[in-house]
Amino acid sequence: MKLRLTYLILASCFALLLSHKSHANSTLKPANQAKEEAKNIIRLSKENPTTSSGHPGQGSSKDKTSQISLANSDQQPLNVLELTDVFNLIDAFHPSLKSSELNMQNARAELMSAWSTFIPSYKQRGVLADYLDSKYKRQQELSSINEITWQSPFAIELVGGLRVSSQSLLPSDTLEYPGSKAYLTNIKRTRLSGFTDGEVFLGLRMPLLRGLLIDSHRATLKKAKLENPLAEISIRIKRAELFLKGAEKYWDWVATGLQYEVAENLLEIAKVRTTGIEDRVKEGANPPIDAVEAQSQVNSREENLAKARRNFEKESIALSIYLWESDLSYMTPNKQHLPRYIPEPISIPESIIDEHLALSLNDRPELRRIELNQKQEQINLRLARNEMLPKLDFEVLPIQDLNRLDGGSNIIGSIHLDLPAYPLKAKSQVLKTKTKIEKNKLELNLTQAQIKNEVRDALSFLETSRERANRAREAFEKLKQVAEGEQLRFKYGGSNLFLLNQREAAAAESENKLIEALADHQKALARYRYAIGEWSIPDFDDSWLLRLAQSNKP
Repeated sequence: MKLRLTYLILASCFALLLSHKSHANSTLKPANQAKEEAKNIIRLSKENPTTSSGHPGQGSSKDKTSQISLANSDQQPLNVLELTDVFNLIDAFHPSLKSSELNMQNARAELMSAWSTFIPSYKQRGVLADYLDSKYKRQQELSSINEITWQSPFAIELVGGLRVSSQSLLPSDTLEYPGSKAYLTNIKRTRLSGFTDGEVFLGLRMPLLRGLLIDSHRATLKKAKLENPLAEISIRIKRAELFLKGAEKYWDWVATGLQYEVAENLLEIAKVRTTGIEDRVKEGANPPIDAVEAQSQVNSREENLAKARRNFEKESIALSIYLWESDLSYMTPNKQHLPRYIPEPISIPESIIDEHLALSLNDRPELRRIELNQKQEQINLRLARNEMLPKLDFEVLPIQDLNRLDGGSNIIGSIHLDLPAYPLKAKSQVLKTKTKIEKNKLELNLTQAQIKNEVRDALSFLETSRERANRAREAFEKLKQVAEGEQLRFKYGGSNLFLLNQREAAAAESENKLIEALADHQKALARYRYAIGEWSIPDFDDSWLLRLAQSNKP
């Protein structure tokens, strides 16, 4: 009876140890529309909230019987949080990205303000003149000037309007001054008979030197038209940065979650073994010191579990800042959202690397932003050089007298010349603008070098992490075999509890290193995707990763 009980206890420990298996290959599913999938994720988080204890990842007692490990399985839980889900939530609701999108409104406002200069304006001015004529008789004249001006985007300013006036608003025998009782009485008796004089005019003003090809209004409009693409670029850059940070936090969360499960499994094995040993001690088959040693191992693994839980909770909180919801709140993922495995490492062919590097050096939004800034400075340079020219304007203004419609028209032509002694201010502006242009050229070269180095660094990280993962897997498989062999030796009395605990601890440590190496490889892959501009270049073919992962499957 004692031998059968011992055999059952050892068999259960052996079965729990075998539950730690290697990872399976997996690929990231392609991202769909952000807001639709984000709504499903939000619904999922509300159906599976954090446990009542308040610790993310600390599940109920049922969780202990359904361990998440490095098992070979292509099935994920229905409520698993995928990396593409994190991207969709960032794309749909992240405040930093929404703040960047508000720059589009500022760009539209700048463009509206620039166009306002070219909207026709209407001006009206009324003048009441009170004077003594040559015969010392008091006269009053009311005149009205109505003018419409339009500054066109082609350097020509059109002017048109109507000037009318009426005289003798007072009776000829009135010599009272304004404000007197007689003056006011006569005003009431006097009726305005209508305007007696007037003229219509329509002409244009045109610069011949300064302002002919460009002026401050047209320069502002040209630069305002570049604000909208600049705002789009800032959105793409912010989106890629958030995707990179979110991906790194996601894989840190997955790694600590799986390591948390390893610690839970080890503790469960120690508890089952301790129960069996205590029963054998009570029966007199084992010395009491074996129970003490088994219980000390339980205490040690409980400490490791607390540390692993803290790491998992820390990464859960760090990841939550990227899991925003539509009501501007954010969800904290728990153990129910944890994937069952980490995808296997991949190797990127040289042909794909060369294609991605050429694309990133041409279309990364950071380069495009410098190019647009350079265009704005080129506009400023043209304007500064234009200000160095003399101001020479031509104006022609045909005027038609309303009292002489049969031929009482006049044409007034004029030329205005403004020639500063020395255009020192304009020269200083030219020098400043040239300096900015040279700085932009240097910044462009530096940014291209940085992008190239980002790709090279990501590839180095990708390759070294892949090698680490392969070596870690080999070490884990060997240490797992050693632990299994030690389990068999302990079963038949050829080993002791100390050696068995050492073998199990070594296998668990090796499994944790494997998890860390696999997570580092996924973070390296995220850095590579960021460096080549997959998340920031429009119309980037992001199916390469799916095809590559499928081709690497055995």
